[in-house]
Amino acid sequence: MAVRINQSPTGGATISNLRHHIVLVVPLFLSILTACSGGSDSESTPVQFVPTPTVNPLLPESPPKFLYEWKIDGSNHVRRWWSPWLASTDPGAGKDDRVNRLAGIAVDSIGDVYVAKPDTHRVQKFTSDGTFITEWGSFGDEPGQFSFTNDVAASPDGHIYVADSLNHRIEKFTADGKFLLEWGDTGTVESEFLNARNLVVDSSGNVFVADFQNHRIQKFTADGVFLTEWGRHGDHDGGFLFANDVAVDSLDNIYVSDGVARIQKFNNEGTFLDSWGDIGTEAGQFDRPFGMGIDSNDAIYVVEPLMNRIQKFDTNGTLLTLWGSEGTGEGQFDRPFGIAIDADGTIYVADPGNQRVQVFR
Repeated sequence: MAVRINQSPTGGATISNLRHHIVLVVPLFLSILTACSGGSDSESTPVQFVPTPTVNPLLPESPPKFLYEWKIDGSNHVRRWWSPWLASTDPGAGKDDRVNRLAGIAVDSIGDVYVAKPDTHRVQKFTSDGTFITEWGSFGDEPGQFSFTNDVAASPDGHIYVADSLNHRIEKFTADGKFLLEWGDTGTVESEFLNARNLVVDSSGNVFVADFQNHRIQKFTADGVFLTEWGRHGDHDGGFLFANDVAVDSLDNIYVSDGVARIQKFNNEGTFLDSWGDIGTEAGQFDRPFGMGIDSNDAIYVVEPLMNRIQKFDTNGTLLTLWGSEGTGEGQFDRPFGIAIDADGTIYVADPGNQRVQVFR
């Protein structure tokens, strides 16, 4: 029987089968011996050791409570991709298809939810309780078509922007999916992209795009006119080891989840202000941070797909709370990606491996 060993809060371990039924709680040194010993049989038992992130009981806030979830339809033609940063420009290069099924998520000013579906190259729209409203998109490079809808963003005036990642462009739509305009091409100069990965819209309607493989952020007007850019490859202040996601607070400051292990903060024109984070699995550390969302109080939520958790910070990078672990239960995740928070503080998380959206408050 294949088993899984999880670190317990007491410093020992829980041994469970892969259906998450706990079999035994033992001291950590005994669990390691159990994991390493094949016994007298010729074939040893396969074992998975899954470290659980340490949760600090002294954190200022408790994790949000699970409210409900809804399932997102799967696809019969999943295209795979993978890389150390959970992405690649090659949709046929992959090792793991769990991240393909849904990625970005957004909430508009009236509370409707938009989910980007890279596997089927479309956007789906739901009410806040998960009732399906409409969808649009198909595979291709014509207006209104997509090649990997990696992210979606809603503007204050109700327009919807989609990061059409492998067509290296941004497309703009009405809230019901009517195509309005597009901009972008493959390249490295202004208004060109190498994998337009994620995007956000500020209070003035300006669009900020995480230009993933160009290691930069580009800023545009609501109609796609180039305004400015910042960033280049590197781990210095203002540099990026791949710009994963971008978010905006109530003062229109810009936050970028950067490569392996940090969040950077900039003003609206790209001047570096602050950064925090280092690599690791403890509370407040990061292992490839990805999706970000900011609530009405300017708290910043950072999603770590490989850690199956979400961490919440204030604008100075102080950790407020965290939650999540690997699994299928309430508040558990299988490679979470996108996160969005509505005006009332309700949190929507795209949980790709479990093919669902989870909602917290």
